[in-house]
Amino acid sequence: MNYSLRQDSKPMSCIYLHRLGCPKIEADHDTLQSWLQNENIKFVQDITKADTVIISTCAFIGDARAEAIDSILEACRWKSGTEGRRVFVTGCLPIKHEAELREEIPEVDDWFAFNRWNEMIETITSKKDGIKKLSAELNNKQPLTTSASNNIRTHKGQIVPLIEEQLSSKRRNSLPYAYLRIAEGCDRRCAYCAIPGIRGSYRSRPVQSILMEADRLINDGTREIILVAQELNSYGRDLDSGETIEQLLEKLDDRLTGTSNEMWLRLLYTHPPLYTDRFIKSLANLKSLVPYLDFPIEHADDSVLKTMGRGTTWGQMKKWIEMLRESIPELALRTSIIVGHPGEGAKEFEILCKRLEEVHFERLGVFTFSREEGTRAANLQAVDEQEAEYRKGILMNLAEEQAEAWYSTKPGCRTAMLVEEIDPNGMSIGRSKWDAPDVDGIAQCVEKAPIGEIIHGKIVSSEPYLLTIQPD
Repeated sequence: MNYSLRQDSKPMSCIYLHRLGCPKIEADHDTLQSWLQNENIKFVQDITKADTVIISTCAFIGDARAEAIDSILEACRWKSGTEGRRVFVTGCLPIKHEAELREEIPEVDDWFAFNRWNEMIETITSKKDGIKKLSAELNNKQPLTTSASNNIRTHKGQIVPLIEEQLSSKRRNSLPYAYLRIAEGCDRRCAYCAIPGIRGSYRSRPVQSILMEADRLINDGTREIILVAQELNSYGRDLDSGETIEQLLEKLDDRLTGTSNEMWLRLLYTHPPLYTDRFIKSLANLKSLVPYLDFPIEHADDSVLKTMGRGTTWGQMKKWIEMLRESIPELALRTSIIVGHPGEGAKEFEILCKRLEEVHFERLGVFTFSREEGTRAANLQAVDEQEAEYRKGILMNLAEEQAEAWYSTKPGCRTAMLVEEIDPNGMSIGRSKWDAPDVDGIAQCVEKAPIGEIIHGKIVSSEPYLLTIQPD
């Protein structure tokens, strides 16, 4: 965060937002910022001009928690530099560890799980008028349908809000893209995953709520809408309306293609066991969909997949991968792998490596197994940590080799990029259609183009994680 301990006084309610974690946390933080904007809060990009820091945290794995704790401690050091500064923490960390963290880091002014955001707004604004409705939405909210499976609760009995249209996010920091959450929570209960205990069971947003937010984002100048959910293609299974993910995508596509500007639609966090022929056919028919999908296999050995509780096999996933590549031209597939999970011996790891070499994912992320309290895998014997890190290194080298091979084929090809900033040399910087924000590569244009413009052209040079484009 690069905090500075300047001693000068600051105006009240100048807030610096520090975001950690995945795009789902980004979507949460965008919503929080939207609510605070409605309270006439001033946001600053320079920490030295702030009096309040709000940190959104991730608690999915040990590394994420460690990063969050480091950022919180750094913020507390910043706080100690001037009287009156405040540090608030939200996101997933307070849901899992609030009690112990309050004791261990008393310098934090307060910890706000999602169901206490109304209290955070009251604390920041010193206002209670107009907060009652929000409080009711968050703390007394009934399920969005009559289905009993939609109870919105964490493992600690706390209510976790589902973001509806009146609570939706706005485009932040003039970036030309925005995350749009279509569902919250997860029902899968994979053996290693703590998310259901943090976020609760799966709850789909009503279609009209999603479409209204999409319309606002489009009108606000967004050029790329990125759909997020823990398992996006589970959308609608809990809705009494019978709405499906395919119907939702079709309606969103109509919205995006009906504008005067070119618009992009990107999908994050699809769930491989839930793929169907119908879903892939729907994806292939979307005019606004960029040729990019997140397809997290987590492993490729069937015995490890069974221990993980993934509900699928390598053969089934490979079938969907082949169908996706046949159906969507120029598709870039991102996947994630967990190494060191219980049940992964040398043989299983060798099978994993072999199958990754065969399939050749264009984007590959690798994580070591993290023992999460309350999960089934926490009670199983895992791979030695040093061995798991060694295996991770092997797969990271494989990811680098495959990235070099993929990028080497790109010069001379045509692509499109979304301009997000202009560098000091006047060159346009952004992302190609094959790259999601923060996790993938970047693109640059040899000529200056307006921020928010989608430009088309020929790739004149490439290297891992960087494409250089000559515009038409």
